[in-house]
Amino acid sequence: MGAIEESITAFETALDSATDDVSRCRAWIGAASGLRIADRQSEALEILDKAQTVATDHDLVSEQSQIHYLRGNVYFPLGNIDGCLKEHGHALRFAQAAGSAESEALAFGGLGDGYYLRGHMQSACERFRACVERCREHGYGRIEVANRHMVGWSRIYLMEFAEAHEDGLESAAMAAKVGHHRAEILGLLLAARTALEMGEYKDVR
Repeated sequence: MGAIEESITAFETALDSATDDVSRCRAWIGAASGLRIADRQSEALEILDKAQTVATDHDLVSEQSQIHYLRGNVYFPLGNIDGCLKEHGHALRFAQAAGSAESEALAFGGLGDGYYLRGHMQSACERFRACVERCREHGYGRIEVANRHMVGWSRIYLMEFAEAHEDGLESAAMAAKVGHHRAEILGLLLAARTALEMGEYKDVR
């Protein structure tokens, strides 16, 4: 719902009420998710370290995937490309070990971000497409909407302008249906950018 501070507070309350390490681990993961969005990166990293210690000790495979995914997402805005790619690679391996297609889709999206930031557009495009494929196989619309336009943005650098244009229009339409305004804007920007590259100025406007 976008109520980030309320989310953090709720997970902190859950942490206070936790009676065992596993419950505390899950509360830390939830709080870290909100702290990341609130741009409280150092706090997020600190509690992710606590959560990882518990998840490792108790062999919580699914939770370890979530922890590495979140840490990779924290490293992304910090410009830590090596850390971002490393963490999302770990997230993918734990997701596959846990048999979680949802966590696998998230990890592919994270890897796509990392490779995009590094400028490895072929690798980025492949990971974003893998993310979208998993989402369509299992109906993870929320994850697909957030990542669909990135397939097209990476395709621009592969000179696949017509395909990227369709990616932009499709992702914008999908985002509009669910009210994901940021993804809709990025999809429309992608469609305009690719139309410009192809000389379709009416479509640009």
